Amino acid sequence: MCFLFKKAFKKGLKIKVMLLISRDYVVLKPIEGQVVSKPGLPEKLQLPFVVMPKAIVLAPSVNQFNVFDVDQRNNNLEQVIIDVNQTKVLNPRFMTGFWSGYRSAVILEGDSMYRLKGVAFDPERPEIRLHDLYWDVYGGQFRKDIRFEQKMSNRFNRVLKEEGIEPAMEYLGHWNYEIKVKEQTLAASLFKVKGDTRLDEFVITCEKLRHLTAEISKQEKVKLKNFQKKVHCFFGEIGFIVGRLKRLMDKSGQTWSCKDVYGAHSGNIVLYEDGDHLRINFVDFDSSCDKSEMSRSQLRDLQRDEYNNLLENFNSIDMNLFGARPIMEAIPQFYDQRLGQKMILKFNEGYHSRRNGYDNKIAKEQLQEIIGDLRIEGLKIQIHPKSTKYLI
Repeated sequence: MCFLFKKAFKKGLKIKVMLLISRDYVVLKPIEGQVVSKPGLPEKLQLPFVVMPKAIVLAPSVNQFNVFDVDQRNNNLEQVIIDVNQTKVLNPRFMTGFWSGYRSAVILEGDSMYRLKGVAFDPERPEIRLHDLYWDVYGGQFRKDIRFEQKMSNRFNRVLKEEGIEPAMEYLGHWNYEIKVKEQTLAASLFKVKGDTRLDEFVITCEKLRHLTAEISKQEKVKLKNFQKKVHCFFGEIGFIVGRLKRLMDKSGQTWSCKDVYGAHSGNIVLYEDGDHLRINFVDFDSSCDKSEMSRSQLRDLQRDEYNNLLENFNSIDMNLFGARPIMEAIPQFYDQRLGQKMILKFNEGYHSRRNGYDNKIAKEQLQEIIGDLRIEGLKIQIHPKSTKYLI
């Protein structure tokens, strides 16, 4: 399948993990700091990094490609261009990877993928953002946040493993930067992940490509009705699994959110390939809570709010909710509300199901059929050059 990583860097590494959707590249540079790690952290991550300001990776002579063909851009992974002076840089100390949200990146090492969370702040002038009940640094996070997410992600991982489900993310350590903001130390958490394609990213991409497909010819419009059934069935199954996982989280006495920040949204639902199956799982627990943080009644109230927030989210997935940086900004947005209603229906069914046990897999053949229908000859996505406003 073209959307799998069959190649890695020019070093010829074989990558078995995958991103379902192509992403923008990101460049990271080493910076002063300390690493705190568990066994299993790759050697290249034994040194702190941050995203390079105003640095982008370009794929020369490639301005059109299918969003599922990750390989086509991967061939140019080490060609870095600094857009300030248009000077090519090939520095072995730099790392290249892919964006993963506004503050994180994922890198490939060997047969594995690692997510670096909180690496996209400007080390020279960290930008403080003021919210109603708290403040933070754009693109970064604090050491106290990392400790909390480590605790809560480990907690939910134990719950998943008890049900025979492999977690999607495993905490391996963190970087402490030698940078403080208001006496708080900036830091980045390091996770080994099974994949990083987010549900909102995938839904909108499929919907946009479906819309473009319908515009191409009358013949494709005739096929659209049957295709719609496949898509609704596929995302309905995803909705059911999300409902089951949310029920499992609630049953375990944990939330995805706290009173200040909501973590229960489609940007924190990840999809990844595992053999003959596609897996769905939950990630990002930096705002997660349990009964040690609040009373049982407060916990139940917050879980109910999360439930309703997910229903609302499924009905209005849009670009602003992306948990990743896709390459789809050149395409007008299109979202079929009936798809959202299908996901809501199946989410409710999954959450209230009395089925014994929990599972998180879907047969990969369904995804292959959808991508096969979308990849019609001549359908290419024009990508416009990125503005530095999308970086730090």
